[in-house]
Amino acid sequence: MLWERCCTSVEQVRQARDGKASRVELCSHLELDGLTPSREDIVASVALGIPVNVMVRPRGGGFVYSADEVSIMLEQIELCGCLGASAVVAGCLDDKSEIDIDATSRLVERAARLGLEFTFHRAFDLCPDKEKSLEYLIDIGCTRVLTSGGAPTALEGASVIGRLVSISAGRIIVMPGGGVTPSNVSQLHALTGASEFHGTRLC
Repeated sequence: MLWERCCTSVEQVRQARDGKASRVELCSHLELDGLTPSREDIVASVALGIPVNVMVRPRGGGFVYSADEVSIMLEQIELCGCLGASAVVAGCLDDKSEIDIDATSRLVERAARLGLEFTFHRAFDLCPDKEKSLEYLIDIGCTRVLTSGGAPTALEGASVIGRLVSISAGRIIVMPGGGVTPSNVSQLHALTGASEFHGTRLC
């Protein structure tokens, strides 16, 4: 199994590396569900020698973005590429909580041009039809999607996650997140068939 730890500081990244995490997701302001971290934190985290996936989210308060905000996100993805990140974590929804295909495609294309993987974050859990939304993400080239199956925790949403893993058929990585801990990750693995896991307390 691959372990991704969510970190909000360079010290947490160091702890994750020393705890044998496979990679980290670096963000700021978890109380706002994660925002883009500072340039300084990205540089220092990458220097620690562990793969760093960087949250690209310019503000809290939802996932429907204006054209200007999408432009900011594209600039932030460029910065992540220049600073040695391994991937970006982002995503856009429309006013019906469906995947904003146009905006998200632009972000994925920019990341791919820079050699960065792309994780669609837990905005996915707001989508009413998750199977259809998963197909959209596959079509536009996302590397992985982070999800609790639309439930408060991944364990509660395990049946949905398992279904998504099954229909993904290796075309995209479905990564459970939300209340994932060392004490329940083996159970989640058994219930969902997922091979990558995300949490704030892993490693």
